[in-house]
Amino acid sequence: MKNKQKTSLEKSHSAWSNFKLTLLCLLTVIAVTAFWGTLALADRLPLPLTILLSALSLGLTAICVIAFNKFHR
Repeated sequence: MKNKQKTSLEKSHSAWSNFKLTLLCLLTVIAVTAFWGTLALADRLPLPLTILLSALSLGLTAICVIAFNKFHR
């Protein structure tokens, strides 16, 4: 049996790394879409709910931006 070491490129493009990046991208898309959807429906929603949904979606977007900055391949 050969004991082959993985290169840094192979490690960085592993299935786990790709899964984490894909999940982060999907979460970011959902958060940004939720923000714009809240703004689009702002005239139909009560003001406190509009503020709450906007704050939650912007907070999640900020967390995603921080996670992208900390993500290493």
